[in-house]
Amino acid sequence: MKSTQELFKTNPSLLDEPEVAQILDYFEQLQDEIVEFKFQKTNNKELAMLDMLKEVIKCCNAIQK
Repeated sequence: MKSTQELFKTNPSLLDEPEVAQILDYFEQLQDEIVEFKFQKTNNKELAMLDMLKEVIKCCNAIQK
């Protein structure tokens, strides 16, 4: 999944728009639901946490580049 910085790197001023803020809030809610779904599907917190850590590492690497 791409981070918000990746999505708006060509036009960061869009982040100030109210419609974009609403979309980003919805995006965050969906991410939370995905994590909950993965946990319910596997019934294993470790797998859900590993997925989240992989996403964090991927985002950090993208920011670093």
